[in-house]
Amino acid sequence: MKFSDIDFNALSEMMNNMSDEEKESLNQMADSMMQDYQNKQNAETEPEEETDFYDFLQIDETEYADLPGNILDEIEAAVDFETFYEETTDLDFSASVLFYAKAVLNLLRTYQYDALAISAPVQTTTLLTYLNALTDEKIHALADAGTAAPQDLAAEVNLLRQLYILLNRAEHDSVSYEELQAIKEELFAKKGLLNLVNVIQKE
Repeated sequence: MKFSDIDFNALSEMMNNMSDEEKESLNQMADSMMQDYQNKQNAETEPEEETDFYDFLQIDETEYADLPGNILDEIEAAVDFETFYEETTDLDFSASVLFYAKAVLNLLRTYQYDALAISAPVQTTTLLTYLNALTDEKIHALADAGTAAPQDLAAEVNLLRQLYILLNRAEHDSVSYEELQAIKEELFAKKGLLNLVNVIQKE
């Protein structure tokens, strides 16, 4: 029906012939319809509640309170990408791995660069830089100096190797949901990420 097809004279006559009770009932019905429409519009435009990444990862916020803000931002970004795709777990989760790798790299740059006596400028270092620096000789030297326990450094090497493999997968292939959960287990449930902060003590 077009707007021009409406017989406003007939509508006016119909309204005039209605009793006050009928008019009130019609007004209430119209108000109810408008309220239902407004509620539907509000529901559609209401912003989604943001995911708290501490709750999502089941980690204690206080344990991460001293980490630099940029590292927390990278962890949050990784969670954001995962939650965006969480209903379709057969997709590629490379983006989350990239941000976790970035968080780990910035931790290494902040807390281990000097201790490992890396010669390259800090901003040019990569995960592979730190893996290559953690030679058996370096691990023994740090242990002999009493600044790190060999088993802790071995655990770090294992974590970095796993992350480096996934990082290459993310760049050249894809990362599955199950692989993402496995690296999260190492980083958070087993506290591999936090351990990077204190694994090497200052002399």
